[in-house]
Amino acid sequence: MRRIDCAKQFCVPGAVFVILAACSWAQTAVMQPISTEDGKQQFIPSKDMEFKAVEAGPTVALPPATVDYTHCLGDGSLVLQSIDWEALKQSMKERPRAFPKYNHIVTIVKGKNAETISSASISDLTDFQVADVFPADSGIYFLLEATKEQPGERGPGKSPSGIPLASYHDFVGRFDLDGSYRGASELGVGCDLSPEKCRLRHLAVFPSGDMLVTESDRSTSTLKVLYLKSSGEVVKQIDVPASRKPMDWGTPSSNTEAVQAAKMYLSSVYFTAVGDNVVVWRANSSDPVVEVSQGGGVREVPIQIPDGWRFADMVASNDRWVVHYRTENTPPSVRMSSDTDAYYEVRPQDGSLAARIVQKGEIPFSIACESSGTYTSFKMDDAGKMLLLEAQ
Repeated sequence: MRRIDCAKQFCVPGAVFVILAACSWAQTAVMQPISTEDGKQQFIPSKDMEFKAVEAGPTVALPPATVDYTHCLGDGSLVLQSIDWEALKQSMKERPRAFPKYNHIVTIVKGKNAETISSASISDLTDFQVADVFPADSGIYFLLEATKEQPGERGPGKSPSGIPLASYHDFVGRFDLDGSYRGASELGVGCDLSPEKCRLRHLAVFPSGDMLVTESDRSTSTLKVLYLKSSGEVVKQIDVPASRKPMDWGTPSSNTEAVQAAKMYLSSVYFTAVGDNVVVWRANSSDPVVEVSQGGGVREVPIQIPDGWRFADMVASNDRWVVHYRTENTPPSVRMSSDTDAYYEVRPQDGSLAARIVQKGEIPFSIACESSGTYTSFKMDDAGKMLLLEAQ
């Protein structure tokens, strides 16, 4: 059956009736009513996505304690991130007084094949902590707080490994998709990694190798998004709505709620790769998103949010914007369900809703990613293993 891509076509405002008719004919005749902020009703075409188990191979064992799986590569490969808790327990037994060293595992799943990448393979740094992981077609990138100095005697102003805190800097370590480690490059951000000071939180990498990072400075209660060259040189600061809001820390001894709220705010800005660009957004907010292109071009886009819902996050994609919404009164910690969560394809030109995704068949807990019209995710089978799912 011929399918018209409602996320790409008919973007002229005056063509609304053509949009509705064409999208309805293309895949389903059902129109979804939504309420707008001004109290009016708007009809959005629905798009049925029948999720089925991938037939290319058997189920793949789920990595232990998956912590993030909302990524995929351009070919639709699913990228899962986890912590090797057994290795962590063993490390704490061997070094009970040392700071626990988390071994981050990245698993790339494509059909019956799975490639595993471990942060333990980072060999040119003597001590490090993983701040973020960014999967890309050019490789898997680890954002690190790290040093090349050798461990020494523990003491004031030193890490649990006995290395002066002033010797720790921000690095990006890169792995090829086959698991080969290619080394770590230092970033020229100049962050002070002392406790409660500057931290890099999130990372995104463009196909050219240029990067975006979020920098949160607790000492000044500021948030920055920085554009860096592949060499690690900072080119400029990207203006995003979240960086324009001053934070009130209150008094730590008397206003812990204000301090916690500020910490969460300073880490609430994320990156999602869509094609060759990166979309910057703030979780659980109504802020406009910011699309950043290679070279540092910036475009701010307000996202249409149905009345009674809120923007939750964006889905990684290679050709369209896909937004996940939650009902306003549903806390972020509540498990996803069809009553509290919805996915829409959104027009990148103006942020308006193009079609609602209606999940059917082997419905996953969430949609992980989209690639050329194919949606990918997974669910657990009765044996406790991961079942890879796709819908077209």
